[in-house]
This record gives sequence, C-alpha cells and structure tokens, in this order.
Amino acid sequence: MKVQVKQEYQQRKFVPPPIPYDRPEKKELKKSEYVTMKLRSDPAEVESQTYELAVPYFRSGTPEEWLLFKRALQKVIVGQNITTGPNKYAMARRLLEGDALAKFNEVALTHGNETNQNFELCLNDVTEHVFPQHALAVQRRYMRRYMRKPRGVKT
Repeated sequence: MKVQVKQEYQQRKFVPPPIPYDRPEKKELKKSEYVTMKLRSDPAEVESQTYELAVPYFRSGTPEEWLLFKRALQKVIVGQNITTGPNKYAMARRLLEGDALAKFNEVALTHGNETNQNFELCLNDVTEHVFPQHALAVQRRYMRRYMRKPRGVKT
C-alpha cells in the first residue's frame, strides 16, 4: 500500500523575515518627503561645528525603515539639544505622518503627561505597531532555515 502525501503538506509556506539579509535599494526622496535639520556636534556649545541631516518623514514602512527613522530621530534630539519631554513629543510629531502619527498620538494620550520616560514608552508602542506579530521568532526561523553565507562574502 502506497501512501501519498499532499503537495501542500510537503512544503511549508515561506514567511518572509521582517528584516531581510539583502539591503533594500536607497530611495530617491523628493523635497516634500524629508526635512533637513541643522545639528551641532556639541549642542551645549554655541561655537561648535554644525552639520545638516536629512530626515525622511515616516508614514508607514518596513521594520528596518522604522529602526533607521528612530536612529535619525535620536540624532536630531541630541544634535538640537532637546532635553524636555514636550519638545521631544513635538519633534516626533513633526517627523511622523499618517498611520505612525495616529498611533503615536493614540499612545501618547494613554500614557499621560509628556515626560521623557513616557516618550520612550510611546516610541516602543509605535515599534510594536510597525513590527509584525512574532517578529523575533520569524526572523530567527528564517536565519536558521534559509540564511546561508554567500560564497563571495568574507566572514
């Protein structure tokens, strides 16, 4: 007696990882898709060197884009010497748009006062909103099952 296994049970459904191995292509941003901030190397000193940083607005996107946005937001906060909670909230609201801004405002209302601690909690809640469910488990599964070192890449 021969047992046949259905094709759908032989192959598992491939679930793409939240952050793939291959780097995404850099997008050419239009003038309306980013804001240029002037930052200081040492924000406390008036005479310190200034530089410009183009920060794209975040509406929605991949988890990797969100992590890059959070890094840019942190650079802006440090470079402009933003130390108080209300100013951090204002800067985040200036750089967020669409779904991300709606979620940020929603969790800001639930956390209460605009303090530095609540600001970090709000960013963490938006991170949970941007990342898919079980992102860590899916990422680890992808890395264990499918990720192999390409021949041309050194250690």
